[in-house]
Amino acid sequence: MLEHYQMPVYEYLTQTLLRHTGLNPAEADAIDLGGGDGLWLYCLLNKGFRSGALVDIDKEQIAAAASIMSKEFAAERWQAIATDVVSMPFADSSFDVAVSRSSMHFWPDLPATWRELARVMRRGGYVFAGRGFGPDLPEDIRASVKAAKYQTIYGDSNARHQEPGSLSAEELSSIAAGAGFSTVAVIPDHKAYWFLAQKNR
Repeated sequence: MLEHYQMPVYEYLTQTLLRHTGLNPAEADAIDLGGGDGLWLYCLLNKGFRSGALVDIDKEQIAAAASIMSKEFAAERWQAIATDVVSMPFADSSFDVAVSRSSMHFWPDLPATWRELARVMRRGGYVFAGRGFGPDLPEDIRASVKAAKYQTIYGDSNARHQEPGSLSAEELSSIAAGAGFSTVAVIPDHKAYWFLAQKNR
């Protein structure tokens, strides 16, 4: 099992995803959008998802993810590709679920990206995206992960990086609807939220 201070976040997020969708991992192909070094993809494959793909514009992150995946999973079960989420090199109707953590607020053209998601998702497929540490992560684990994250990023510095804000859930729901998705749930996560949508049949 891969050991990383953020792994509990992705383990609990995967549990949240499965609880709200009823997906059977053995029959599902997943894609992680802006997934960095591949920790969530690792969790999905480790949970038994049939296959998974990771896309990120950072080539160094993709290389790190490929290093992790190649040691743990058969090559036919995963892909790690450096590409923009608005134009992905996948066939139509390739995936049953798309996940994304702390990435969507960086996408410059959300309507175009959701239209691209509609293209690569199968009918009835789910998109589960948000930012934060996950709505079901126990508070003691959340505190330790948060402390480790800030120590890793900032060390002893008092500096804090300002990231773009998120759209409201209502705005995001409208964009998703315009691309052919129905909002299934908006799940609060402290100051953030997680958005679950399903591609209309």
